[in-house]
Amino acid sequence: MRKLTNMKTIFAALLVSAAFTSCIDDDQEYTFSDKPEVTIVGQTLNTIEEGQTTTVNLRLAYGLREDVNYKLELISGGTNDDYFVSDADGNDVGATTAEDGLGLEGYEITIPATQTEVAFNITATKDLFDEDTETLVFKLRSTGSGLGSIGVNDTFEVEVTNFTSDNFGLILDWESDITYEVLRQNVLGTTADDETLEVEGHGCDLADFDVYLTSFDAYAFTGNCPEFLIETVDPNSLATSVLADGTYTVEVDFWDFFPSLSATNNDVLVTDFTFPMTLTLAKVGQFNAVLDLSSEYSAFDGSSNNGGNGVRSVATIEVVNGKYTVYNASGELVAAE
Repeated sequence: MRKLTNMKTIFAALLVSAAFTSCIDDDQEYTFSDKPEVTIVGQTLNTIEEGQTTTVNLRLAYGLREDVNYKLELISGGTNDDYFVSDADGNDVGATTAEDGLGLEGYEITIPATQTEVAFNITATKDLFDEDTETLVFKLRSTGSGLGSIGVNDTFEVEVTNFTSDNFGLILDWESDITYEVLRQNVLGTTADDETLEVEGHGCDLADFDVYLTSFDAYAFTGNCPEFLIETVDPNSLATSVLADGTYTVEVDFWDFFPSLSATNNDVLVTDFTFPMTLTLAKVGQFNAVLDLSSEYSAFDGSSNNGGNGVRSVATIEVVNGKYTVYNASGELVAAE
């Protein structure tokens, strides 16, 4: 009986030893903690002008059965307004948000399942300001899924030079938060159920403004907020040119007004308010002048599209030998080239 017991003990020990050895072999053969490493393998252009695009190429060590995501962040050299990101086909890549778990100030770059390479585009924003050359420094980071790792070369740079043109350019901006009061009459014929409500709105959602030279050498009637003109996009609504020597009048038209008023509840706007507004006039990439038009328009003025006269002459530009001098509506000098 003792001999049988000893044999069982020895056999059990051999089984445990074999199982332990098998586990060790398994661990050595399948290292599940390893992640494929992504490498920045190149970009088509290291230096671009505002409005131009460089394409960045990434390579993953090996493909996975799931998408591998990374976050692209600008870490120095400018702001997120200085560029935008698109995929290899030119489709915009939406900026990351707090809701998607990736945080603000970045873009998500996805390497599709089973694939090992992806390309994306960085386009420098074309604006009308005279700016020095900037070096944008970008960094790749792993996302919360953590399916892929990043090599030591996790950053890259894009040098951006200033775009210039002899075209006339402008920005009319009334993008601001506005608070106003509405009388909610509810049932007409009695004031017993009247309510005064404070409404928070946004300038872009409340009104539409147009801007143009009275010579129509340049105009912006797009319905966008802000109105931005740097080159001709549509001869019917957004166009510009090189201004010949002469004097030009700039007009702004308060075209439409659409406050948040409920017809069902017989809402009436009861407080007037002004639209915070700035107008930038420029020779693109070379010179600009900024006018504050915040006291120019109020809600009760009446918009042109609703039977009012929303047109104001707000500035004059004198061009002599191709050089700009800008005056406000009172004839005071604002800036000279």
